[in-house]
Amino acid sequence: MLHNYIAVALRNLARNRLYSGISILALAVGLCGATLAGVTLRNELTYERFIPGYEHTYLAAAVAVPTGHPPLVNLTSPSFVAGLLKLNFPQIRAVTRIVPAEVRLRHEQTTAQETVYWADPNAFDLLPLPAFAGHLQEALQRPDGIVLTRKVAEKYFGRDDPIGHSILLDDTHAMTVTAVLDDLPINGTTLESGIFASGLAAYSTLSKCDRHAPEEASRGAVSL
Repeated sequence: MLHNYIAVALRNLARNRLYSGISILALAVGLCGATLAGVTLRNELTYERFIPGYEHTYLAAAVAVPTGHPPLVNLTSPSFVAGLLKLNFPQIRAVTRIVPAEVRLRHEQTTAQETVYWADPNAFDLLPLPAFAGHLQEALQRPDGIVLTRKVAEKYFGRDDPIGHSILLDDTHAMTVTAVLDDLPINGTTLESGIFASGLAAYSTLSKCDRHAPEEASRGAVSL
C-alpha cells in the first residue's frame, strides 16, 4: 500500500514539475523559517535559566523619559542605586553590583583583551554559578581575587584549576585566581566571559564609583 502511495506521488511530481518545484521550495522555506523562529524564541526565553533561583533574581535598569519621546531603557544603572534599593525596599533580600570592563590579561606568554566583570564580594550569593574549583562565596572577599572559567584558565595556565596562581591585569595589577567556574552555556547567558574580579580592588570600577558616589548622587550619576 505504501509503495503505491509513493509511486502515485512521484508520478504526480513528474507530471507537474514546475508546480511541484514551487510547492517543495515554498514548503522548505516555510519549514526553515519556522525552525529559525523556534530556535530564536527558545534562545531568548532561556537566558540565565541555568542559574539556581533565576526566577527570584532581577536586573535593575535605568529608564529615561525624554520630553515628547518614548521611554529609553538602559540595562545598566548608577552604582549607588544598589544601596538605595536595599534601604528603601525591605522585601529585597540582597543586592549586588556587576560592572563589565575591557582589560588586558597576561600570564607568561599568553596575553589577550578580555571582558572582566568587577563584582561585589556577595555576587555569587545572588548568582550561584556552577563552581569547578574553589569556594565562590569567598572568592571575591580579597581585593586581588579573580574568578575564571575552565576554558579561560586553560587558555592562560594550560590547566583548569590554577587556584592560588597569579595573572596580570593591564600589565600592572597582579590578581590571584581564587575560584574556577564551569564553562557557561553558549547562548545561555548575557555574561560574555565568565571572568569576575573583586570590586574591592582600589583600581576597580566599583571602587572608583564608590569614591565618587556622593558627587554622582547629587547630579543624577553616570550610568554603568
